[in-house]
Amino acid sequence: MKTKNKYFVLLSTCELIDELKEKSVDEVESEFDNDNQSLRNFHDFIDKMVQRDMAITTNNPECFPPMSEQIDYQSVLLQDAIIEIDQNKTDRHKLNKIFSQLSELHCTEWQIRLLSPFDTNYILSLLDEISKTETLYLEIHCENSYNVTDQQLRLMIEKYAFLANIYLYGCEHASKTDVCSTSISSEITCFCTIYRLNYSFQKGQCCGQICIENMDFSNIKVNHRLKKTNGCLYKKICFDVDGNIKNCPSLHETFGNIDNINIQKIIENKDFTKLWYITHNDIDACKDCEYRLNCTGCSAFVQQTGNPLSKPSKCNYDPYTCKWQ
Repeated sequence: MKTKNKYFVLLSTCELIDELKEKSVDEVESEFDNDNQSLRNFHDFIDKMVQRDMAITTNNPECFPPMSEQIDYQSVLLQDAIIEIDQNKTDRHKLNKIFSQLSELHCTEWQIRLLSPFDTNYILSLLDEISKTETLYLEIHCENSYNVTDQQLRLMIEKYAFLANIYLYGCEHASKTDVCSTSISSEITCFCTIYRLNYSFQKGQCCGQICIENMDFSNIKVNHRLKKTNGCLYKKICFDVDGNIKNCPSLHETFGNIDNINIQKIIENKDFTKLWYITHNDIDACKDCEYRLNCTGCSAFVQQTGNPLSKPSKCNYDPYTCKWQ
């Protein structure tokens, strides 16, 4: 793709695209019954699709079979983990158990939520422990500390390659800083992004906003996955500051504590994993939304408390009027 533009099309256009997956251009043309205006519109549509790299024309369609929508459910037992940490409350022994067991299960994407003030030395000690695991991607979320400088953060980022994003909340001004490096080939590579946000973290209560900027249009595999799994909770596990295990930090139900149960046992519990497979096709309003296969959504904040099939309360879109609020 040359661009990352989004195009909004009529349902009739979607039907035409589906028809072209099964029939040749000539076969579709023959259905217009010499309607010259319709034929011109049709050819204009084909030309624009090709010009925008959204389609190709070929005399050998057999060389381009449909992409498989199969999902490999077994190769990865856990995709990501959220770990709440309070420097003054969280037991380090529990943290080490969490880190060790996540690594054993090859869970490589982690999010750390710091619920205590930003302490550079404490965070560095955490990163040292995390560097011994299989983590490939780490986000840090915490309230801003006016004692931490960009230079300190850059040194952190340069030392720990898995550090991907740092979110500092409650800043006076919102900003985004990419920490980059230029390789021998002169290509700029972004190591990590520092986000300074002008609102409070509120222990994660700011999470769950659904807006057009949060839609995932990265590739067709996103659509395939969201047809069968939950965009927010699929293969996710969370730990609060006391080591209690949840689907999400903002959900109340717990499934044990890291002190007395192994993570492997948790992900074998059908009561824990049932939320993994609630899709937008099951959720009120979402099932009628054209963004449902690009939306990672939120299953914690819903309009009807306790009903996972209720519309997310932080969604600002009305699929019946096609308007964002």
